[in-house]
Amino acid sequence: MIIQRSSNDQSAIAISQVAHSWMSGQMAREWGNAEFGTFEPREPLCYAAEQHDIGFFSWERRPRWNPGTGFPFTFEDLPISEHIEIWQQGIDQLGTVSAYAALMASFHFAGLCERHSRKGVEAGSRTAEAFLRDQRRHREELLAFIARDWTARAGCTEEAISNNRKLIATWDLLSLQLSRNPSKAFDIEGVPWTGGSGGCTLSISPSAFSGRVFHVNPWPFSSSPLRLCCEGYLFERPFRSQEELDQAFTARSVSRLPIEYILLPRT
Repeated sequence: MIIQRSSNDQSAIAISQVAHSWMSGQMAREWGNAEFGTFEPREPLCYAAEQHDIGFFSWERRPRWNPGTGFPFTFEDLPISEHIEIWQQGIDQLGTVSAYAALMASFHFAGLCERHSRKGVEAGSRTAEAFLRDQRRHREELLAFIARDWTARAGCTEEAISNNRKLIATWDLLSLQLSRNPSKAFDIEGVPWTGGSGGCTLSISPSAFSGRVFHVNPWPFSSSPLRLCCEGYLFERPFRSQEELDQAFTARSVSRLPIEYILLPRT
């Protein structure tokens, strides 16, 4: 889960990983213009963006209570071994629907795993090494299959894979940052565009006049404005125990909350 805590820490809004990836998919389907081009294969990559965090579904059906905050733990609090289990499950689930979506998820999570490993954390290092090794082998198998599929073959070149990996990372980070803190400006570097191989930097800043409205520069989408929607939970107070958190979800006493972000070109 992604937790937006109030300024006094007495309430919070929670957005699930699966809901956040839903917004990534919404961005993917509106991505592209003269400055940012397009991508292939379109539908499998949009599906990968939308479903890349599907492995978190079971984990978030019973959120784990964080005694330090009184709210559920965020996904960032998980140890690498638990991340790997969830990533593996998600890749496998995507693979039953789309080999190309599974390929992109494998690349995406391998990159996240490598970044975890570079932090020098010893615990889980062998598990990480085994995951990376298994995923390299799995990607070879997926690529061999995709190369025989004319609908996705264009996405198998080294250039296309590199471009599509960066797009998945861009949509993921953009959705994640909006969900984390809708009042904070941020940049995303290395975004693929038609202006050069090095990519560009997207600058995203909140509107001074309206909440959950952001200005994006340069504008990478095909239409304007872009409305992103998902659903979250409103926690009106911290929970005192895991049991109390479980009871709130079992009894459906946690308020569901429609969430919308509006993206606009910067003028």
